[in-house]
Amino acid sequence: MDIDRPMSPITTRRSGGSFHEKQSVMNWGRIQRGTQIALIQDCQRIASGWVDDVMPDGSGLWLIQKDDGERRFFLKVDGITAVRLQGKPCSGLPFPKP
Repeated sequence: MDIDRPMSPITTRRSGGSFHEKQSVMNWGRIQRGTQIALIQDCQRIASGWVDDVMPDGSGLWLIQKDDGERRFFLKVDGITAVRLQGKPCSGLPFPKP
């Protein structure tokens, strides 16, 4: 995947074209494995997929990307916002059971 090329904007919009605050996940440490999220930076979606693992302090997370299945690490300090997408955590992916 070409990380320099911005991804298309998220098409699911609510409340007059912007996301509800409830969709943004402020504390990444509370995101469950398998949760489907989109990552936003500078008003652009930079990645989307399923959370594979989260740092205990919530400073970063591993994401299995929806487009190519690549596993990639993201840091919250880089100005990235996690937005929870609809649906329950995925049980069909090979996530270890807690």
